[in-house]
Amino acid sequence: MFPTRNTQYPGRDFINWKDLEPRLGLVYDVFGNGKTAARVTVNKYMNGLGLNGLATDGNPVNAIATSTTRAWTDGNGNYVPDCNLLDAASQNNLATGGDLCGAMSNAAFLTGVPQASFSNDLLTGWGHRGYNWEFSASVQQQITPRVSVDVAYFRRVFGNFRIIDNTLTAASDYSRYSVTAPVDSRLPGGGGYTVGGLYDVNPNKFGQVSNLNQLDSEIDANQFQHWNGVDFTSRVRLRDGLISGGVATGRQTTDNCEVAAIIPEVSLTASQDFCHQDQSMQTQVKFFGTYTLPRIGVLVAATFQNMPGPPVTAAVTYTNAQIAPSLGRNLSGNAPNASINVVKPQTMYGERLNQLDLRFGKLLRFNKIRMTPSLDIYNALNGDTVLTESSQFANWRYAQSLLTARFVKFSLQFDY
Repeated sequence: MFPTRNTQYPGRDFINWKDLEPRLGLVYDVFGNGKTAARVTVNKYMNGLGLNGLATDGNPVNAIATSTTRAWTDGNGNYVPDCNLLDAASQNNLATGGDLCGAMSNAAFLTGVPQASFSNDLLTGWGHRGYNWEFSASVQQQITPRVSVDVAYFRRVFGNFRIIDNTLTAASDYSRYSVTAPVDSRLPGGGGYTVGGLYDVNPNKFGQVSNLNQLDSEIDANQFQHWNGVDFTSRVRLRDGLISGGVATGRQTTDNCEVAAIIPEVSLTASQDFCHQDQSMQTQVKFFGTYTLPRIGVLVAATFQNMPGPPVTAAVTYTNAQIAPSLGRNLSGNAPNASINVVKPQTMYGERLNQLDLRFGKLLRFNKIRMTPSLDIYNALNGDTVLTESSQFANWRYAQSLLTARFVKFSLQFDY
């Protein structure tokens, strides 16, 4: 399958970023009595760089095509691809009792030629690394000597997005089409709506791949991702305990419409109609409390959380016959079908998570030894919240994992 070959790649400098990362903060005692504090912060954080992603994508071993896909029609029903799998071109052997094998989705497979290149602006220079600006403003107020509340607003702005452009194709090499969502009461509006902004590469360009990695600013396109949120927290200090918690709510807005208009291949698997996404408000409620019962020395602790459910998508498989009337031709590469999400991302969510965990403990003393037997009850309400769901429409929203059922743990801790 892989011929013996000596392949050498020239060495080169890779990532060489230079950045300034300000950390600014201001705190002001509003009334001068130490009970009301106003805070403002401005911080810039840079994207992490680990042993994956951009740090290793430039390695020629990772830049060459090590896998590919192709459509296959088992014409004779023997469950064996009766084609020359090393030939990247489409092969139709149905007339001679063989199979139909579409062209490779990446014709450079097995050639050893790197299929990825990187612009200098992406890898070097001042201010080219991915970043996140965070702005916050908050007010903390002491209500009583043991009770305080805090209200804060946060805004995060992300930038320097990495864009991948197949330089062997132009915008004119893609054909636009649309599909109709199934009629189903579970879909928005009962389904039956049109999902447009989908693209398929023209047959004469199928399998031609040479990806240029660059910054969004290099193609004169404005891509943005913002997050805005508000936190409300409180803290109550009891004589023998503590109660703390609050509510946080916020949402993210993303937009890559200008990028999708210039580089249609970003819409091969997701509708261009979904290029602008306003996430619905994601609200979290969390509380923690601990209290030691006087006289008997029993510790009681509890945590409660109410969290948003998982985002819901619906991947519908459309056959070539269903797509061809809108596309004006068959799908490229002899593809028999295409899987398309018909629910706009970040608009539907599963059921919310409600979880209560409890702990009871008793401190026992024996001379210099302290012993604490504890009883932990996880998921005390025995909720069965669905954590992940199937996105395939054939079994759409079937539960794939649930919140672990209530269970109890006994523990014993020694201190000496």
